[in-house]
Amino acid sequence: MSQYEYRKFFINGEWIEPDEPRELAVINPATEQPAGVISLGNARDVDRAVAAAREAFAAWSRSGKQKRLALIDAFIAAYKVRYNDMAAAITAEMGAPRKLSTKAQAAMGVVIAKTARRLLEDFDFEEQRGATLIRREPHPDIDMVSFTGSTRGGIAVAATAAGTVKRVSQELGGKSPSIILDEAMLERGVASGMREVCSNTGQSCNAPTRLLVPEALHDKAVEAAVASAARARIGDPESERTTMGPLASEAQFNKVQHLIQQGIDEGAELAAGGVGRPEGLERGYYVRPTVFAKVRNDMAVAREEIFGPVLCVIPYRGLEDALAIANDTEYGLAAYVWGSDLSQAREVAARLRAGQVSLNGNSDDAAAPFGGYKQSGNGRESGPEGLEEFLETKAILGYEQTA
Repeated sequence: MSQYEYRKFFINGEWIEPDEPRELAVINPATEQPAGVISLGNARDVDRAVAAAREAFAAWSRSGKQKRLALIDAFIAAYKVRYNDMAAAITAEMGAPRKLSTKAQAAMGVVIAKTARRLLEDFDFEEQRGATLIRREPHPDIDMVSFTGSTRGGIAVAATAAGTVKRVSQELGGKSPSIILDEAMLERGVASGMREVCSNTGQSCNAPTRLLVPEALHDKAVEAAVASAARARIGDPESERTTMGPLASEAQFNKVQHLIQQGIDEGAELAAGGVGRPEGLERGYYVRPTVFAKVRNDMAVAREEIFGPVLCVIPYRGLEDALAIANDTEYGLAAYVWGSDLSQAREVAARLRAGQVSLNGNSDDAAAPFGGYKQSGNGRESGPEGLEEFLETKAILGYEQTA
């Protein structure tokens, strides 16, 4: 992708100059060179955008389903026209391998839009309960904030929103456990988990970065994880051969390096990877897929969201111990259970404190609500629950009256 320049903002249907010139070079993490230039906004730019949205709100909030469905259709059509540009930008700006950006990340834009369309078709904005009408109506101005990012960022957003009692829906960090219940699911569960940890270079909030295995299976699990990590093909994200690119930024690279070293210092057994770049990659924010064995759940590498390709293998003694370890975290975004006994796997899933639990690798329901417990956030994305986050509920009493 050639360098781009986006110095204007699209507000109220037109491209306009920023309130003040403040440019930012977007760094390609694979080359450490600029991929393009964008403009940074200020509070006055935000105010202009909010004012335009507020002006449109009165008419748009009363528009019917068909008009909204038509707009989603138009969005999907426009997105498909620029699909390859989207994938190229994802690769250039965050280092995702071209296969991942094309087949997964850019593809999710279409999937999410189509899922929202199906949801809108079936969603009831009004329902009558006896003599009362329940209406679900949209947020004017900025009465609600939706935020996806780090827990630290989410805390700042929530604290700021509290001053004016704004509703906040947040999808934040995670330190998701993956519990292997029996040997029959060991190879499959470990390989799948390690692929997820390496995918997107570990920069996935729901990555299964804590692998919980029966104590007797610990060494086999580590061996399988090391073998899976070795299959990662690290390098130029533009190459069709690459399966793992660099981390998104220098700051993230430094954070991951620091936490890997901290794991070593705390006594976790380094089974694969470690600090430093992979051999032959001297430029770019590349890291080595790392596997820690014999990890205790009180170690920093087991408690902090590393946001890099780092797997912690934690042995457990019995099911109650596994559940205690899995739930002993300030996060609660996602969890994974692998077991040949489906009824047992379901029981474990019911006792996990996480917003979404995947059983035996099933994680492909785009319409399922997604969000976290505890410091992984509040509110939900997707499904009717995700739509309701953006609606106010009004009860009109006496809507039906008798003479």
